Amino acid sequence: MTLIKISIIFLIIIGIILIYNRKKRINKLKEIQQKCHHLTKDALRVAIGNIEDKFDFLDEKTKVMDEAVISDVWGQEIMVFEYKVCLNSKNEITLNNISRFKKEVEKQLEEYVKQKELTNSSNKEPFVISDIWQMNDNIHLDIAYIMNDATINYLEDINKVEKTRD
Repeated sequence: MTLIKISIIFLIIIGIILIYNRKKRINKLKEIQQKCHHLTKDALRVAIGNIEDKFDFLDEKTKVMDEAVISDVWGQEIMVFEYKVCLNSKNEITLNNISRFKKEVEKQLEEYVKQKELTNSSNKEPFVISDIWQMNDNIHLDIAYIMNDATINYLEDINKVEKTRD
């Protein structure tokens, strides 16, 4: 009988340790994710600030707003964030304009990386716009902050899906 009680207590202790370690890992991951999210948003704000006079479809008081954290859908380790940029409703936006806008933002993100001397272990650009689209009076951007394998794998999966659509 005492051996059974000792075994049960042992299993309970192991369970508590496993739960504690999992919670600690999740909290650390959320902390890293939040830092990446703020850094990515700052980079996008700077990028938009540097190009807003080049695009007449941007609102004069251009705002960058958080829309979603992609990892809520794809998995906690993925560092991809969705933002929306406010547009004015005076001008028609074409696919060509959105493509040009994306290229300018990418160029500005690269400048931000150089300025802040950001690096990552993958030897890739730290910021990648994985998707861009217009909905109503906003341009939505999914921006990956490449800092781990999960994010790289996510981008590879997205590229595979895009290739099958073409």
